[in-house]
Amino acid sequence: MALSKPSDGIIFADIALEKAFNNLAENSPLKKSLKRVMEKLKANIFCGENIPKDRIPKEYVQKRFRY
Repeated sequence: MALSKPSDGIIFADIALEKAFNNLAENSPLKKSLKRVMEKLKANIFCGENIPKDRIPKEYVQKRFRY
């Protein structure tokens, strides 16, 4: 049985990266490809290659606290 879990949404790791994505033309093949990947990740956060947690740079890890 494969793991499957929907995401809460897409969060860019960096504001400059988000701006660069938003500045791409809507008909850009790169933007279309990235949107396709984002939709797959929204449906299942475990799709694609799973990277061992100890190999993810600390600046990309966001701790979410529940109050």
